[in-house]
Amino acid sequence: MKKIALYISLALALVGGQFISSCSDDKEYPPVIVPEDYGSGKWDNPVSVGQVVEGFTGDNVWMTGYIVGWIDTSISNAYTVENVKFETPATVASNMLVAATPDERDITKCVPVQLVSGSDARAALNLVDNPANLGKQVTIKGSAARYFGTAGFKSVSAYNWDKVGIEEETPDTPDVPAGEQVYQADKSSGLDAFTFENVVLPSGSSYVWKVDSKYGLVASSYFGGACHASEAWAISPTIDLTGYKSAVLTFRHAGNKFESAANFAASCTVAVREDGGAWTTVTVPNLCEGTSWTFIDSGNVDLTPFAGKKIQFGFHYVSTDEIAGSWEIDAIKVNAGK
Repeated sequence: MKKIALYISLALALVGGQFISSCSDDKEYPPVIVPEDYGSGKWDNPVSVGQVVEGFTGDNVWMTGYIVGWIDTSISNAYTVENVKFETPATVASNMLVAATPDERDITKCVPVQLVSGSDARAALNLVDNPANLGKQVTIKGSAARYFGTAGFKSVSAYNWDKVGIEEETPDTPDVPAGEQVYQADKSSGLDAFTFENVVLPSGSSYVWKVDSKYGLVASSYFGGACHASEAWAISPTIDLTGYKSAVLTFRHAGNKFESAANFAASCTVAVREDGGAWTTVTVPNLCEGTSWTFIDSGNVDLTPFAGKKIQFGFHYVSTDEIAGSWEIDAIKVNAGK
């Protein structure tokens, strides 16, 4: 009885604590909890085997894991316990199996990897010619896509014997348009001046937009292993174009997990307004395909209709319960001419 009374007291205390907290004006939504093994797919932040097993897809991404076996296609091309071999010697060089740990033996927790004939990756990674690779950690670059009828990894183009990939050069900043630079912000400085307005904020999340030290402005409404409907703005500080006759906005951006270019275009737009006025959507010449972490130049976004005025521009992100990709923005500049 004493134990029951204690449990009841504790329960009442917790409920009371929650009630008090929910009435507080300072209450914030709980933070989005990102799994420890979550990766973006970039060389220095590869996706995990677990992410791919759970449905992560994308081209030109890095994945890290341990080589644990191979699939014997001489039996059949099915991905079954009968065909999967967790030992050497191997007799098939066209594939290998990776897992989150070197001792994994559950095929539902492994990812089959395609090794393309004639590639350097195949020559270095396959277990026929390199039996000592069994149990080694490797980070590979390719496409997370279905293979052998299951979550897999194809077209491996690069590899590194480490928990990260090979450092990739950041593309040069796009050419600065003619005119005077009147505004600049990037991941190293200036982005903190943006304000974020949440039109629709998912339950369980405290934000849609954030400033990331590696990638710049980042918007996403994927958390807890699911997509969530949202709508939010990242709004620039006021830009003074008084006295100018023309102006151009440029930036670099990447979009992934939108599944298509059409979905990206519907989810990610740019708009401009006179300071405090109504938004007008503007054309971005170069939109992301929506399936890659590779940054591209936006092209020159024409702000000339707003020349001579004080303006703000905003990055508008919308997601649904089916599509909630990630939009990353960096190297933002406004140039104006007199």
